[in-house]
Amino acid sequence: MIQKLKIAALLFFIYSSSVFTNETNSQFEYIDTLIKNQKYDIANTKLDDLLLKNPNDSDALMYKGVLIFYSESVNQTQIGVWQNIDSIYEPEYKEDAVENSVITPETANKISTYFLKAIKVDPAKMNVQLALCYAYAKAGMKSELISRLPDLKKYSSEKDKMQYNMAEYARILARQKSVEDGIDVYKEIIKLYPEDGNILNDIGVLYYEHGFIDNSMEYFNKAQTAGNLDKNTLENLLLIYSLTGEYNKLLSTAKILSSQEKDRNDVIYQALEQRLENKSEWVKTISYYVNQDDSKSNIDSFVNTLQKSMLTDNYSKFLETTRYNVPAPMLALNYEWALKNYPDKFVNLFNYAEFLTYYHHYSKAIEIYKSILLQNIVMDDEQKEEFNFYYAWALHKSGQDLQSQQYWKKLINSKNFYKKSAASYFLGKYYFEKKDFSSARKYFSFVKDNPEKSKYAEFCLGMFNQMAK
Repeated sequence: MIQKLKIAALLFFIYSSSVFTNETNSQFEYIDTLIKNQKYDIANTKLDDLLLKNPNDSDALMYKGVLIFYSESVNQTQIGVWQNIDSIYEPEYKEDAVENSVITPETANKISTYFLKAIKVDPAKMNVQLALCYAYAKAGMKSELISRLPDLKKYSSEKDKMQYNMAEYARILARQKSVEDGIDVYKEIIKLYPEDGNILNDIGVLYYEHGFIDNSMEYFNKAQTAGNLDKNTLENLLLIYSLTGEYNKLLSTAKILSSQEKDRNDVIYQALEQRLENKSEWVKTISYYVNQDDSKSNIDSFVNTLQKSMLTDNYSKFLETTRYNVPAPMLALNYEWALKNYPDKFVNLFNYAEFLTYYHHYSKAIEIYKSILLQNIVMDDEQKEEFNFYYAWALHKSGQDLQSQQYWKKLINSKNFYKKSAASYFLGKYYFEKKDFSSARKYFSFVKDNPEKSKYAEFCLGMFNQMAK
């Protein structure tokens, strides 16, 4: 999904140098370094000394909570894999150890003891306010998180766009606990910011990412009705409407976005929709597109190729249109047209199905994967591997794990270690959850001895070791 959320990863130890004198700045920089280097005992002694001198030192109280977070958080290699981290589209989780860590409610309560004292001393100390919410989110403590949201709004200004920080905590909670818990937090955010249609969009995104398309459409439609939408929300709506066939809404959204961006992309969407509906006027419509700056963009090349296709209208010319880096909704309309006109061409069918898989529209992707099988379309060995990999993932994400097994099993002997390790992990995990530990060990064993080669091999090693305890 195109992500609208604007929040960079929250680091507990961020602070403004203007808060401190030179002396105290030096003290806390040193403590910060100790914590980052996992020298927790030394850092703790330094903080205890500062608090002994001044029990109301809000910065020392803040760092005391920071220390507890880092010393007691558990990273993914220690606790196994949880929701969304094992995605074939996700980067290696080790890129951000803080982002992929988790804490227990007991640890969060220890942290909150110090953070709440710091807030009592200085309620407007936003880095502590934010960090407290982050801790509650990471611990899956929904009620405690919700209770802090009014203060986030109270002590922030409109320019801070604090609702988007709150939205990030909702997404963390959804990942750590459940989608519905994240949605409950979003609903509280809406109460605080009832005029912000972008938050309604965020709820739609969260629902959509987890396969609840009907729920997502309810909130996407509410977002469009609310108005005052930013660029990223409008782009989200364009994508969703292109994937779900809501073409009238897509065209109206495209006009709003083009008006904001002062471009003519709405003309392209109109032409693509007309072509999809077999309306001959698409040829005339596309001619109205004019790039309004001096640069030659991918969109210009895409439009130029579309115009050339009017003359030849052959499959190779269509394939050329898919090679440009243009907005995903344009690609969706283009693929949908090709689906009608070239229903037996593997490259088009597979690329569209994989495109839909990437954007979480699993039900439609699966229909296309099935059509490839039903038509007995010939594939070479590499194409078969790609097909099995993405079809297995789409089935898995749509809750059809039993059906996905036959496609994962075809990848067990793959020469591509990433695909082999993914298949080993998802097969092993399936049998692990069925309590067939003998089969689970068998599949985990295929790749567990090479954890440095892929995240899935490391997952296999972690779960294999978990069963050995």
